[in-house]
Amino acid sequence: MAPLMRIEPPKTHKGRTILEAREPKTIESGRKAIFIKSTSSSPTTTAVLKDLYNLKKPDAVQYTVTAWSLPKDAPDAVANSFDPKRHEIFPFENILPVEKICKKFDSSLFCFGRNSKKKPNSIIFGRLFDGQLLDMFEFTVDKFSSINDFPGSFPDGFGVRPLLIFSGEEFELDTNRKQMKNFFIDFFRGEANAGLISLQGVKYVINFYLKDNKLSIRPYSIQLFKSDSSTPRVELLPTGPFMDLTIHRARLATVDLYEESYKIPKELKIKKKKNMSVDAFKSKLGNVHMERQDYAKLELRKERNYKHAEPNKGLVQQIEDYRNQVDSSQ
Repeated sequence: MAPLMRIEPPKTHKGRTILEAREPKTIESGRKAIFIKSTSSSPTTTAVLKDLYNLKKPDAVQYTVTAWSLPKDAPDAVANSFDPKRHEIFPFENILPVEKICKKFDSSLFCFGRNSKKKPNSIIFGRLFDGQLLDMFEFTVDKFSSINDFPGSFPDGFGVRPLLIFSGEEFELDTNRKQMKNFFIDFFRGEANAGLISLQGVKYVINFYLKDNKLSIRPYSIQLFKSDSSTPRVELLPTGPFMDLTIHRARLATVDLYEESYKIPKELKIKKKKNMSVDAFKSKLGNVHMERQDYAKLELRKERNYKHAEPNKGLVQQIEDYRNQVDSSQ
């Protein structure tokens, strides 16, 4: 029997804090994304990674694959003779280097940029579950407009959450498109349990349009202006980055792994109460059970009874006597 691996406990307070932050939580904070620039990155992919990093801040990290990315125990000869081609990362062929980088920076989302003759300006989006690859999608950048091309329109703020709009029927065509839509929601939604959101904090919207295997991403800044009524006038200003992407390939997880990632912790599950239910609008509905009533004994509104008045016997006798007097006189 092989000996078990020995796990050494952290010796410093900083080390304990880092390990505690990496432990699974019942209520997770915003998912961190890491933007990896490969050794064969082009100016276009570098600009795309930089602008996406600005959209994702503060839950974002930038990373560049260089000679210092080699292991610490690598000999000096290997470090000095760093070869970009030999140390290139190919996520679809080998995902282990990307998983190690994400684990080092505690990131579950990644965006990888590289450039080649066959696939120029390639961008790979992906996400991890439990330290392993869940799914990833590869695109090539056909057209790109940076944030710098729209000066003064990018919204200011810390951790601003965007509105997401998905246009096009192709998002519901097959499993790949549905999972791609689910990925972009997971990528840009920010903290999952943010509670109430102020409308003043919604400062920009991202529109995803898919048609003929072409994906267009269009962020707009939401501007509020005075109007004649109490409701402000809303205008959308282009803020960038504008991207036209071509979908190349995707790698999806198995159905069992997706079901495992969708599980809700027991602590967060709503306990089902007897005779209580919740509809689609989160309204509570209750069933009230009562004993069967006897309608014969049911108390209803009492109505006044009008009885027929009995005739006055003294008055009747006087009338009869008067009639007899009249008859005798005749």
